[in-house]
Amino acid sequence: MLEAQKQRIHQISRLKAKGMSDQEARQLVQQGLPPFRPAFVDGKRVTERIVLDPAKT
Repeated sequence: MLEAQKQRIHQISRLKAKGMSDQEARQLVQQGLPPFRPAFVDGKRVTERIVLDPAKT
């Protein structure tokens, strides 16, 4: 498990211990995270930005 994952789990645990619900704690911890970007698409490594909707470019 990566250190970043461990830190997130500990942060969520601390927030839950202070009385937050699981969902609230997860949302609060995930607010500062960048959006997920896959490393592979269709079995090929992504080297450039992925454009999901060509009309938005």
